Amino acid sequence: MSVSKVAKALRASRLRRNDRTWFERWISWYAGYCGAKYEQPIPVERDLVIGFLRKQKGMGKATWQRLQAARAIEF
Repeated sequence: MSVSKVAKALRASRLRRNDRTWFERWISWYAGYCGAKYEQPIPVERDLVIGFLRKQKGMGKATWQRLQAARAIEF
């Protein structure tokens, strides 16, 4: 699924507004990490997700933020 399709699915979801906002941001950042463009499918592979989350940890992101990122990718 591409960033644009995820954004559309988020708008139609019953997630809280704040979660919808942050999930879209996390998906965009993850897609950038993977090198996927806005309309391209985002690869969701174990090693890529782990690498992305480790990078976030290295940047000082809190545990709850990395968990939110993982949940966004799972969505």
